[in-house]
Amino acid sequence: MAGLPEARFATNKPVYAPGERITYTDFSFDPDGLNLARKWDGLQEAFFTPGEHRVSLTVTNSKGQASAPFTRLIKVQGAPVNTPLSYALRHTPVGSTFQDTRNPAYPALTPVTQSLPSFPLLFSDSPETPSQSGVLYQDRASGRVRVVAYHINRLPRPARLYVLARPRSDAVSVEVLRAGSAGGTRTESVLGQVSVLDFLTGSGSPRQQLSTSGVTALYTSPPLSSGQGPRP
Repeated sequence: MAGLPEARFATNKPVYAPGERITYTDFSFDPDGLNLARKWDGLQEAFFTPGEHRVSLTVTNSKGQASAPFTRLIKVQGAPVNTPLSYALRHTPVGSTFQDTRNPAYPALTPVTQSLPSFPLLFSDSPETPSQSGVLYQDRASGRVRVVAYHINRLPRPARLYVLARPRSDAVSVEVLRAGSAGGTRTESVLGQVSVLDFLTGSGSPRQQLSTSGVTALYTSPPLSSGQGPRP
């Protein structure tokens, strides 16, 4: 007859200060290697009152066999290092919430108005899913501009997206100060997130002279299968 599963865990220290974060290491096991479900009693990331705090763990394997409870006493003593609020502010994961009974609503920051340079935005996204080759967007611009292109290839064959520049006079050059893109994916959220992160962490390219006899490619996407898209 196989033995019952055994609950085991350890902490990274024997004694903690009030409000100090506790690291638990769970090394419970089943003699037959079955999956385990865990049930904790008294588990907290930190204790804020001095004394001994009992934490227990029971595990149950996939056959419904439960272990005996395994218990450790967590000793808490000394000067506090955190209050519940300061601990929550330091350690609560992004996107989670916590209660602050002393302050039902945090005050809004005082708005600060800054005068910053504003540059035109050239935004190509219509049609968002082109089904035939051709010019998707064209405009005229001079000086600094921002360019965003967001499209999904709906052609029945692979295609590329180009950002092209044509000079209106001789001796015109263009410098890309910062660039970012994401291509070759069917997931729209990935296109948005990756292209923004690539832009914020990326760099530009050296100044280049525009061809006076045609167009110059400032961006060329990788080959995009049908249903894939870039966002430069």
